[in-house]
Amino acid sequence: MAARKDSDKIALVSKSGGGSATNRMYVLTQEQKEEIGRMAGYLTITQIAHKFGINIDTFNDIRKRDAEVDRLYLQGHAN
Repeated sequence: MAARKDSDKIALVSKSGGGSATNRMYVLTQEQKEEIGRMAGYLTITQIAHKFGINIDTFNDIRKRDAEVDRLYLQGHAN
């Protein structure tokens, strides 16, 4: 697998301007969402999370929060 570039990382943003860890969440770009759909057909969920520099629990949290990410992952995984 190719080395991860900084542009591959998912942005960590504050939900309401605060800086505490409980008040931040990861946000995917549309390009990253589409890439998840493509990668799901040949990478494990752990490998996808690693590619974006996050752990699997964080990736699953993103899937729960963002229906589009979950849909793209499931579609790619089914192919």
